[in-house]
Amino acid sequence: MKGVLDRFEDNEKAVILVEDKQKEILIAKNLLPKGSEVDTCFDITAKDGKYQLEIDKECTKHQAEKISERLGKLRQQRSDSKFRKK
Repeated sequence: MKGVLDRFEDNEKAVILVEDKQKEILIAKNLLPKGSEVDTCFDITAKDGKYQLEIDKECTKHQAEKISERLGKLRQQRSDSKFRKK
């Protein structure tokens, strides 16, 4: 299954969203693969109630491009504003 690191809670736990299962997984931050940050995509394997995570580099790259594109559109909208800053 696939998941995306959504956020950190209490700076100790990672919240991973698993869209196809419509659920969240809480994992200790120190158990994440090295290099994990918000919006990192994972391939998740569940075995005996434990999760094994592997970073999906292609999905993570695509996710970063999508976010960058959205930010660019927002910046463009702001610069097209009829109102002027003082």
